[in-house]
Amino acid sequence: MRNLLYLGFIALALICQSALSAEMVHLYSSKGYPYSRLIQKTDSVKIFYTENNAEIDCKIEVNWRGDKWLSPARKVTQAEFNQAPLASCLPRSLAKEVLAKTYASS
Repeated sequence: MRNLLYLGFIALALICQSALSAEMVHLYSSKGYPYSRLIQKTDSVKIFYTENNAEIDCKIEVNWRGDKWLSPARKVTQAEFNQAPLASCLPRSLAKEVLAKTYASS
């Protein structure tokens, strides 16, 4: 039970970009595989986003062993982003591909 709770609250570095300043905020992922494993296995996972009315433009940066991977930019709704920032900005299939690369390089 405790391990499941721990997995549900894995820290995720979130960098908020705005026209005036950037701020680092830690979020938690409860979306499970592959997102929680991606957070655990890599050095950092960052979400870069800008708000445009009811829409969010976002992309994900994953750092692992000195390598940096950047996802294509994606538009999501404010509601999707608020509910699951990482999962809404990084499709599950792409998250699985990035996670697989971390195992291939082990």
